[in-house]
Amino acid sequence: MAEEPENIVLAHLREIRSELRDVRTELRDVKAKQDEHGKTLEWIAEVAYLGVGIATATNYKLDQIVERMDGFEQRLHTVEARSPS
Repeated sequence: MAEEPENIVLAHLREIRSELRDVRTELRDVKAKQDEHGKTLEWIAEVAYLGVGIATATNYKLDQIVERMDGFEQRLHTVEARSPS
């Protein structure tokens, strides 16, 4: 009878160890997926920054074109005002 409780305890300890192995395996998988997601988020952030940079450069160029068009319109109005109708 003295050996019976010890065997039950050992059986429970073995079961706990088995469960811990499973938990460790799952934790490794979760960490691997988390690393993948982290890399993906870094890539998305880089693309977003690139997009903002392109948009900024495009807006700058567009502003330059608008300024030139305004200058052309002013010159055209001056020429039209000088020409006889």
